[in-house]
Amino acid sequence: MRITAAAAGSRSRDAFQDDETLEIFPSRGQKTCVELTSSPQRCPVCCGSRTLTLRSPQTPAESNIGFVIYTKSLSPGTLNARWMYTTKYKGPGIATGGPTSGFAGRYHVRYFYDSGEFSDEYDLLIEKIDDVYKVSWIVKGKVEATGVGMEVENGLAVGWRRVGN
Repeated sequence: MRITAAAAGSRSRDAFQDDETLEIFPSRGQKTCVELTSSPQRCPVCCGSRTLTLRSPQTPAESNIGFVIYTKSLSPGTLNARWMYTTKYKGPGIATGGPTSGFAGRYHVRYFYDSGEFSDEYDLLIEKIDDVYKVSWIVKGKVEATGVGMEVENGLAVGWRRVGN
């Protein structure tokens, strides 16, 4: 469990679980991680106090990490996609309008959930730089997500994240 220290509310050291990780932000703005164990310890950041000042944990609703693997379709210039975003969303997709050989190029991609329901649609730009691929998902000229990838035995594997999250 990860708890973030700040300046609202407090919780004594004894209220923490064994080996619980605590992120502490000292007043000088540096970030320090402290492992609290069942043995008596004093927090080295807060002048040895056993009471730490904390705010309620703020966990992002989503991790903002996605993964997609593109494989060549039988139709030239088309890629089949299998994607996932965080641990909640996944499904198939299809990218069309690309080059007849290789992966690098411009495509239009449509993604669906496993249920068959439509998810998202993007202009997809895949650029090859040496043996690495830079990938951008674009809507109305604005990059919405970015990722990096590499060729694997059966396709192009790409890790990505939404921009601005």
